[in-house]
Amino acid sequence: MVDAESGIRTGPLLSGEAHRMTIDRQLATMRRGWEYGHLHTHPSNASFSGDDVRVLLDNRQLRALTVVGTDGRWHIMSRLDDILNSSGWDASDAFALEFYELLNDASLPYTAIAHRVWSRIAARFGLRYHRVEGATR
Repeated sequence: MVDAESGIRTGPLLSGEAHRMTIDRQLATMRRGWEYGHLHTHPSNASFSGDDVRVLLDNRQLRALTVVGTDGRWHIMSRLDDILNSSGWDASDAFALEFYELLNDASLPYTAIAHRVWSRIAARFGLRYHRVEGATR
């Protein structure tokens, strides 16, 4: 996690499990009135999970999340200027519904589903979503 103004790392560096990471120890270091960004990896190369976006929406001091895949792609989610009072659970539920619908699309690789979903629904929850292409395999 980094201070959004200075870019200086705050809180401890954390390691997660294969498909889960808890950032509570980092969130506990946030100072009132400051804003932060968070960076973590997704070895699966997928975009944001519903849990990721729930953390962003439910922690107003987080301004942006960035996920980096092993294929070099960066996925960035930030708040739009017009902050909506979106619930993290509402966004997570909407993500899950669309994700499961797209699982039946055989033309779409599994790791591309989350990207497709956030491209469609992020703005509905007051979020801006981008994917930056890296060196893909």
